[in-house]
This record gives sequence, structure tokens and C-alpha cells, in this order.
Amino acid sequence: MPAIFSGPNWKITMYFRDHPPPHFHVVTSSREEAQVSIDSLSVMAGRVRPAILAAARDRAKMHAALLYEKWIGLHPT
Repeated sequence: MPAIFSGPNWKITMYFRDHPPPHFHVVTSSREEAQVSIDSLSVMAGRVRPAILAAARDRAKMHAALLYEKWIGLHPT
């Protein structure tokens, strides 16, 4: 699972052929993980520290089109 974006102690990634709806994973260096919807930026499952989640959401909001593009590339029909 390559990082799409990263920050200090966290990264945004996606899994090949993961389940819908379109989402990304925020994974921390301490192995916390949350699944976040690309559309709403709401947490679908898991948990990460609030400051990390806020930073990842900010990055995802700025690059939502790229995240959708990556999702489509990793989830062929």
C-alpha cells in the first residue's frame, strides 16, 4: 500500500480492490488506522488522533480529484 500523501507520523493510502464507497486510509506510525470517505471526509471505521485526522482531511480536501482518480485506478470494473 503505497502512500498517496504523507505528513509527520501519518500517511494517506488506498488498498487495491477495496470495498466501496470510495475512501482512503489514514495510517499512523503507531499503527492507528481510520477509513475516511472521499465524499464527506467522515470516518467510516477506525480511529486516529484528532490532530492527525484534521491534517489528513485538510490534505484530502485540497486533493479530492486526485484521490478519486487513484480510487478509480485501483478499482477496475
